[in-house]
Amino acid sequence: MRILQATTGPRPLADGRILVKAQRSLGIYIMLALLLGIFGVHNFYAGRIGSAVLQLLLTMSSVVLIFPMLFVCFLAVIECIVVTHNGQGDPLG
Repeated sequence: MRILQATTGPRPLADGRILVKAQRSLGIYIMLALLLGIFGVHNFYAGRIGSAVLQLLLTMSSVVLIFPMLFVCFLAVIECIVVTHNGQGDPLG
């Protein structure tokens, strides 16, 4: 009978190296959102790729229309206030 143990720490890769997740800073996230938020850079930083691509596409489509640009700016400011975790669920730091 084999006993399975729960692992809480980093697990080694096949070649013995250990993969460690990089800690993301909440301060850097907020600065990126305020300065480059219309391009979704802050979401790329936090690992929220889907939201980042959507913001980037909305910004690119707003070359002709001003409303999507205002909407994306509004979303970036809201995300500065609300988001506390990255795309993998780890707290921003």
